[in-house]
Amino acid sequence: MVLGKLLIGIKMNRIDIATLIGQQFSLLKIKEAWRNENNGIMVKCLCDCGQQWTGTLNAIKTLKTQSCGCRWDIVRERGGLG
Repeated sequence: MVLGKLLIGIKMNRIDIATLIGQQFSLLKIKEAWRNENNGIMVKCLCDCGQQWTGTLNAIKTLKTQSCGCRWDIVRERGGLG
């Protein structure tokens, strides 16, 4: 099984948007996906905490974004990143 190809929905070097729906990246599960005016892929996700998040596929695929922002509350409660 080629995890990378299944994980991001590659179809002949082009992302098949339909295969993205339902995929989970960290705390975010993709509910909708579409191409923007620059041919980039935008996604609307549902976070495990119940909040919605909208942004780029690249942000969640590279794990630069892992939640709707709810993780920062946890970081703050623990007194910072260190």
